[in-house]
Amino acid sequence: MIEAFTIGQARSYTGTADFFRLIATVGSCDIRFSIAGRIIAERLAVEAGFAEQFKIAPFDKVTITSNAVQNIQFETALGSEIRYDRGASSVTGTVAINGAIALDAATLAALENTNINSEQYGGSYVSTASLTANTAVQIISAAANTNGISIISAQYCPLAAGGILAAFLAKATAPTSVTDGVPILIAAGSNIYSGCMATMAGKIIIPAGLGVFTISNTAEVGGFKSMLYKLL
Repeated sequence: MIEAFTIGQARSYTGTADFFRLIATVGSCDIRFSIAGRIIAERLAVEAGFAEQFKIAPFDKVTITSNAVQNIQFETALGSEIRYDRGASSVTGTVAINGAIALDAATLAALENTNINSEQYGGSYVSTASLTANTAVQIISAAANTNGISIISAQYCPLAAGGILAAFLAKATAPTSVTDGVPILIAAGSNIYSGCMATMAGKIIIPAGLGVFTISNTAEVGGFKSMLYKLL
């Protein structure tokens, strides 16, 4: 049965039944079940999907009070349970969700894997040029970083005549040493014959207002460095 209701309108339906289901509503409604003129159950502010079965004794009247202007579809039955299964529905326009949405562990893991491994990069940096000691080279300017930067991947293999530390750093201004900034990736090499490849373990989000630089603590004599990133 489908009935049109105004706000606050109440309608009563008589007939012996022990099962009730709200099939479709737009807003909420209040349901009161009675037998022989006595209210035996009251359910307030229920919506589509609500169902109740009375296992001890049936009811002979149900009163529906609508809390919105809406069409209300419902069914009653005696001695049997009505099931109403709907497929996926389409929604046109904007859908607002208030509060948090709980996701199971498998879904969270899948989203995290997609977020880390499948993000499309927007820019890249690759260089074999040797750095001068403690002289930063800018990769992304702070002015260009208006909404944050996603550093998707980074690799660094520094070479030097002796021991060397080299880094990708985030800072508002050019850093003056390998420790002068927020570390993105730091690589160490012992000498020109045994460079060390460092690889970033996972994606990093750089806050807005910071630039990205590369710098080493001693002069490089070759090596390789690269980065994939996306301006947010």
